[in-house]
Amino acid sequence: MNGQIGAVLDGRAVVHTTLFSDTPSTAVIAATEGTLQLPGPFHQPGDVVFSPEGARH
Repeated sequence: MNGQIGAVLDGRAVVHTTLFSDTPSTAVIAATEGTLQLPGPFHQPGDVVFSPEGARH
């Protein structure tokens, strides 16, 4: 049964998803200028948190 996938996209991004366990529904986008966090569930409208590069979480 297919229920999970992991992929490296263009050598710059890594994604993973699964249907086999209860995982957090958050998303994180990390870049050179900082990090964007979508606390979740990421597929619904809600908060977006930006942390500049070097900021402590």
